[in-house]
Amino acid sequence: MKVGITMSSLLAVLLFGATGCNVKVDKSGDGDNVKIATPFGGIAVKKDQTSAADLGLPGKNLYRQLSQRVMDAIASLRLE
Repeated sequence: MKVGITMSSLLAVLLFGATGCNVKVDKSGDGDNVKIATPFGGIAVKKDQTSAADLGLPGKNLYRQLSQRVMDAIASLRLE
């Protein structure tokens, strides 16, 4: 009995999730804009959005800079 209820609940959730998904792609001259919507949430990526670098925020190189500083600190601890 419990197995039947569990399986029917799982099937209902899967059907609800699969039928509620929506993907839109807008191809324009300057790039692609993509919007993905599900019953549980969504995400949109636009080519013309402001990037983190445009706002003065650290970009992709932040990890490299921090990891290099950590490695330098470890190296200086070993030398002393």
